[in-house]
Amino acid sequence: MQAENIYSEYQVRLLPPWYQEQQERAAIINDPRLRELIGNEHVLEIQNIEGGYLVLAEHATVQVKVHYLPSDCCGPAKFELEFILEEADASQS
Repeated sequence: MQAENIYSEYQVRLLPPWYQEQQERAAIINDPRLRELIGNEHVLEIQNIEGGYLVLAEHATVQVKVHYLPSDCCGPAKFELEFILEEADASQS
């Protein structure tokens, strides 16, 4: 039973960062600024990078910086997103 308690405590500690990341990824996918930058291209992958994410589309790459807002309460961190279009992949055009 001791091992089960340790495992449960470990799971609880891992849940908040995972939950935060899921909220950030959902916000990126649902933000109209992403579509403005990549049009109707499919998102192939979203990679974690320092300070945010890298969104890889069929012919474009978008860096998304996550700016965390100050908060006085517990729970998911509030954040703002900044979208930066990197060089489009001209070799696949």
